[in-house]
Amino acid sequence: MKKIGQKLKAKRESLGITLLDLQNKTNISRETITYIEQNEFNKIKNNHYLNTMIKRYAKHVHLDGEKLLQDHKHELPKAKNIVNETEVFEQTSNREQSKQYSKFLKFIIGLVALLLTIFLLYVISFSIFSPTKDEVFNNQTVNDQYKDVAIDIKDKKSEELSKTKSKETNDQSKINENESNSKAENDKKNKENKEDDEKQEKDVAIAFQTFDGNQIHYDVEAEEALTLDIQSEISNWVQVIDENNKTHFQGEITSKKIELPKSVKTVTFISGNSSNMVLKLNGQEVKEPSEASSLITRRYIFNVKK
Repeated sequence: MKKIGQKLKAKRESLGITLLDLQNKTNISRETITYIEQNEFNKIKNNHYLNTMIKRYAKHVHLDGEKLLQDHKHELPKAKNIVNETEVFEQTSNREQSKQYSKFLKFIIGLVALLLTIFLLYVISFSIFSPTKDEVFNNQTVNDQYKDVAIDIKDKKSEELSKTKSKETNDQSKINENESNSKAENDKKNKENKEDDEKQEKDVAIAFQTFDGNQIHYDVEAEEALTLDIQSEISNWVQVIDENNKTHFQGEITSKKIELPKSVKTVTFISGNSSNMVLKLNGQEVKEPSEASSLITRRYIFNVKK
């Protein structure tokens, strides 16, 4: 007979749910989930919440938590001084939320205090360094004395400006000519890049086949080696494996290009957070069926035909 942890793990894997996905749904850490699946309950911190965590796990993999606990109660450690596990577990979560709110409130108060301090410093500086009426009068007198000098300087500048105007006209003509040549070169490069992109898209044909609830199957016809291009607005955990179960990439990314060998026949691409992700194959965007658009965790399977 399977142990309780083995039953839970088998059901999770059959549904295609990753540890990260289950952690996000249940608020139970991946480390604790792993200990539960291995029946290593003595390694769990605060294991007097164990029954509540098992019930939450079971609920999200469509199992009866109460029945599991009853059938396997001999495997579980005896908890001490427990009045209401669910209530205590919820109170702990509420305390964590309260701490986060308190930190946010302190941040707002500190920001307001900083803005008030800056405003007060500005007012004080303005009152100290603003000129008096006498200073304004003296400045006006000095301005009158140098008015004639300023007019002479202005006339000289006008003369110099007229001399340089013709030179600037010639320089502008050269600049316009250079800009025209540069624009022609850019247009040529853009046209070449567009032709390259169109050629790359023609080299691959992607055809959707089936969707079984978590896995999306495609047939791919390609003459060249495949390149996966992943763009995600938020950090996303991904894994790429081939038909020999060889891992070509695994890790958290926001932008990544993964080049695969030309000999690959089947590519499995697993995405842990697909809600804000765009996936391209040799420059062509992979469209998922509408019924799969709400999935957080997705498994794309590409059967490659040469």
